[in-house]
Amino acid sequence: MDLNTHIPEEERWPAYLEAWFSGEADAETLAALQAWRKASPANERLFQAYQRALSPHPPVWAQQIDVNRSWEELLPRLTRKEAPAKSSRITWRVPAFAAAAVLALLLVGWWLMAPKVHRVQVADGKETIWLPDSSQVLLNAHSTLTYKEGFGKEHRSVTLEGQGFFQVRPDKRLPFRIESKAAVTQVVGTSFDLQAYPGQGQESLAVVTGTVQYQPLSPEGEPLGAPAIVQAGHSITFKKQAEEITLNALMPHDQLVWSGRLVFEQTRLDQVLRVLRKHYKREIVLQDPKAGQCLLTASFQEEKLTDVLDVIALSLRMTWQASGDSYILSGNGCNEDI
Repeated sequence: MDLNTHIPEEERWPAYLEAWFSGEADAETLAALQAWRKASPANERLFQAYQRALSPHPPVWAQQIDVNRSWEELLPRLTRKEAPAKSSRITWRVPAFAAAAVLALLLVGWWLMAPKVHRVQVADGKETIWLPDSSQVLLNAHSTLTYKEGFGKEHRSVTLEGQGFFQVRPDKRLPFRIESKAAVTQVVGTSFDLQAYPGQGQESLAVVTGTVQYQPLSPEGEPLGAPAIVQAGHSITFKKQAEEITLNALMPHDQLVWSGRLVFEQTRLDQVLRVLRKHYKREIVLQDPKAGQCLLTASFQEEKLTDVLDVIALSLRMTWQASGDSYILSGNGCNEDI
């Protein structure tokens, strides 16, 4: 094969590979191909990908040629100085199989260079995930979280299908984005619960700390009005079909129970006890029903029920005692006049 020296080296590899796979390569071409492969790791990876895509087994004729010996014989001629050759136009012959080979190579290269996607799926139970930027996500059952390579350096975007409790590390340079089927949620640094199961008719967001921006989307993915700003202790509900968004001044306690977190913001004691009964599966009796009007602000995470009752009793000037598998709260609570 005539490989003129005025053709840039990076443009010669198609001819090398064409000769290699067509069986027309002579010793000089094989030596040039060997040199091209050794020139950089990228060239070698390209050759290996090409070979895997088009020729699982090297041809017999290639095994019969001593490439190293041919290269040693050719090297003195390649390094000998000669008069510059006159520029001439070369017509490159590209057989049909070579065009197909190049196309296959491009597909292989695209696959190798495509950004990797990390996916975490939780079938049953729940699972804690630490993201590359040190943010933490607790995924509920039947939930999937995905994010692309470069997370924490080039972007902080994830996709959620299901329910997750997020504790986001602050980073003003890269806001944290959560894309779901019906909305885009964006924060800088905060903790919140987002329920976004694709098959349900609504999404709900409960913010524990910080501030969260929630942008509802139409079925076509277009923004619906201005984004809602949700403060700590508040929640939001988005009904997909009606395209209706509701901002709630109170925390939906049941939404956080699954994560082991109990957050109460100016919540009536009788409502607090209802959540505790469901979460701990224990009977809790309020001796004086009037004390149920007292308001409690407190948060708990994986605490024992007895520790929770200690906090309630101390906050509302009450006492408690165990009675078998049940607990009794005594006292008139927040106001002696109740």
